[in-house]
Amino acid sequence: MKPRIYLGPPGTGKTKTLLDVVEERFAAGVRPHEIGYVTFTKKAAGEAIHRACSKFNFVRSDLRYFRTIHSWCFHGLGLSNGDILEGKKLVEFGDWIHEEISEARSMDEGSTFGFTPGDRALFMENLSRVKCVPLRRLYDYNDDGISWDLVDRIQRGLAQYKTDHHLVDYTDILERYVREGTPPKLRTLIVDESQDLSQLQWRVIFFIAKYCDELIIAGDDDQAIYKWAGADVDYFVEMIGDVRVLGQSYRVPQKIQKISSEIISRVQHRRPKEWQPRTKDGVAVPGVVRYSKFFTDIDLVGSDILILGRNACFLRPVMSYLRSEGIVYNWKGNSSVSGRILDAIISWEKLRAGGSILGDDARRVYEYMSSGSRVLRGYKTLPAFGAETPVTLPELKERGGLLVDSIWHEAMDRIPNEDKLYILRARRRGEKLMAEPRISVSTIHGAKGGQGRHVILFTDMAQRTYEEFRRFPEDEHRVWYVGVTRTLEEMTIVSPKTSRFYDL
Repeated sequence: MKPRIYLGPPGTGKTKTLLDVVEERFAAGVRPHEIGYVTFTKKAAGEAIHRACSKFNFVRSDLRYFRTIHSWCFHGLGLSNGDILEGKKLVEFGDWIHEEISEARSMDEGSTFGFTPGDRALFMENLSRVKCVPLRRLYDYNDDGISWDLVDRIQRGLAQYKTDHHLVDYTDILERYVREGTPPKLRTLIVDESQDLSQLQWRVIFFIAKYCDELIIAGDDDQAIYKWAGADVDYFVEMIGDVRVLGQSYRVPQKIQKISSEIISRVQHRRPKEWQPRTKDGVAVPGVVRYSKFFTDIDLVGSDILILGRNACFLRPVMSYLRSEGIVYNWKGNSSVSGRILDAIISWEKLRAGGSILGDDARRVYEYMSSGSRVLRGYKTLPAFGAETPVTLPELKERGGLLVDSIWHEAMDRIPNEDKLYILRARRRGEKLMAEPRISVSTIHGAKGGQGRHVILFTDMAQRTYEEFRRFPEDEHRVWYVGVTRTLEEMTIVSPKTSRFYDL
């Protein structure tokens, strides 16, 4: 089957285009369960489902084939969560084979740097399967500084452990679906984020596509930044089909596009594509590019600020500075201010203002008060009040063992001092603690798919990343292309502080 291929440069509305295709199929009489919409990440799948439900007035169950590839295969095989080798089961496997294996391994920098040798051997074993190449060949290409004996022992041990415990890993799911799965008969199969698919995932896609009337593929090889994890960008670049380029960006201003075009021109093996910068009233939006010697000199006013770095080690001092200034930010999807602490503070101040809270909320307040000095011993669980019982400050003093009624940062003495000072500084600055933070901090890999009005970019690279850059420069060019093109209006490039940096 010859696919239709949509190439979607940054901000050109790729997802909207695909949903327009979905709408056209619905208008032509195609039913929801006759359309498959497959994505690489849960985030993209969730976005497609949300948009489709909002646009077409569906509920989630109507779109049974809007899934990630792994979710598609998992449900298609009738597996349950207990069948999967993950989390604590991986740690148990490590204990069994006498190697340290982490329960959760974060790879949002595009590297296994910092992993244990056992983690790296396990990653390599999995990588060989998703790339569909022999493990020894992969090891000889890049041994990652670990011994072949360890890699071989992990491979043999993993296979034995999964057999003995009747478990599968996520790569097994894909392999098994191609061997044993029964794809549904679909009218249309749409594949988004296709530049990030591995060779094994492509095998799954074309296995499903055999039972479809049409195949639509969307992606952008210039934004393929997961090659280190097995993405077969060359396969996507060389794929033959009816190619259509989405040529108008609704995100990237002119000056930013100029920089991004210079970056991506350094990549030789790619699909050439022309696209226009964001416009307003028919005129290209120029955008702003600034250079700053020090991050502390940058004016952090306004909202929708995205601070990007190639490696987390260069972002940790940034986050320390933000905390010292009382600036609230997001990191890996979480606010820098604990939501649990904030809820307790709000509940306490509500009590002091004469209001009431529920018993469960009062218990959370008590978590941050010491027994003996703030709450009488034996009352921390509030035995006199039910979870849904409204309580007031006088009632807590009378029957709840409460000994204090002072302001939160004096009464709640078990809140760490660092958090107290941070929240007080943030309040003095006028930061909106309960709202979505106006600043996000992220690695470039962690920000893929996101954007910011003002992007602040650190160009330094960790030594290992820089070494990989010198060996495989095209992979790194794509990473920085993605980083630059997150920009909606202005970009500030911070001067490097090391000799290892990307030259913008």
